[in-house]
Amino acid sequence: MNCCLRSTLFAVLLAAGWVGCLGISAVADDEIRPATDRPQPKSPQESAKCVKLPPGFRLELVAAEPLVREPTAM
Repeated sequence: MNCCLRSTLFAVLLAAGWVGCLGISAVADDEIRPATDRPQPKSPQESAKCVKLPPGFRLELVAAEPLVREPTAM
């Protein structure tokens, strides 16, 4: 197989793959749907029951919703 034919074949296959990817993304929804099996949020009291601390330590609630608007800003 000569070099020109090989390059042409490669370009055609590459273009076909690119067009195939475009077709897949055009079919996909624009909105990301949340998972239906995701864990549900817990109340601060329920969350506190899940924490295991070594002897001598204690857990105190400092702030919770609705007092905390943007926890990543802390």
